[in-house]
Amino acid sequence: MFGWSEELSAEYLLSDDDGRVVFYPMGPLKGYVVPKPAYVPIVIKSLIRSLLCTPVIGFAIMFIGAAIGFGFNTVCALMFLAIVPYWILIRRLIRRMTVLPFGLAFRFYARHYRVHHLWQRLLGSLLMIGLFIFGLVRGFDPPIILISVMIWFGYYGIVSALLIRIRTRDSSVTRS
Repeated sequence: MFGWSEELSAEYLLSDDDGRVVFYPMGPLKGYVVPKPAYVPIVIKSLIRSLLCTPVIGFAIMFIGAAIGFGFNTVCALMFLAIVPYWILIRRLIRRMTVLPFGLAFRFYARHYRVHHLWQRLLGSLLMIGLFIFGLVRGFDPPIILISVMIWFGYYGIVSALLIRIRTRDSSVTRS
């Protein structure tokens, strides 16, 4: 039975063909080779701290926004501040790491997922985009929030489609 820290590390820390540990802080677009195995627990502890801190900051922003009487748009814009500690942590962690080439990073990341899971991600993204388009047609106000979320799910769907293509095309990619 895995604990939640092992599950967390399984999502962010994968291995390549040479057995090196690769850190994916923002998904498959960039992979960073961890220089030493002793550095892996430091990365996991930092990730846990950051991923626990981000929702706390988000809830604090929502609570303060509701208490002061900020509008919905202002609170949504301030929610992006909750991501700042994660970005700062990532910049500190990757200083000593080597960047993998884009194609290799994508291929190693594709190895992590099974094809049916990628199809679920793609179809879920398309469903969410359809729901948000429905919201735009029905006149949801403010539209900027719907459009920004649609862009996120569009990115998520495109990445899922590319990962499906890599998984089905490359027969040497197997789940480890």
